Formats: sequence, structure tokens, C-alpha cells
Amino acid sequence: MTQNPKIYKINKSHRLLIKRKTTESIISKIINTSFEKFGYKKTFDVEKLKKN
Repeated sequence: MTQNPKIYKINKSHRLLIKRKTTESIISKIINTSFEKFGYKKTFDVEKLKKN
């Protein structure tokens, strides 16, 4: 069975992302916005990610 990954292009000129400069802050904003839409109380913390 083959898997087809879905790749999305991020629109950096979107009104919520225009002020974000780094990739980490853009991804964090996208995840936190989706958390708010689903009603989660916690927010996504970029510092907890492992960097290799």
C-alpha cells in the first residue's frame, strides 16, 4: 500500500501571519489558531519540540 502525503503551501501574506518572521512562529500560530477553533484550553509550545 502506498501513502500519498499531502503537502500544503503556507500563505505568508495572510493577515494573521504577515507579522511572523520565522517558520517556528508561523507554525505555532497556525496550530494555536486551530486549537482555539476546536476549543482546546492548552496552547502549542514551540520550545518543547526537539531540535536535532
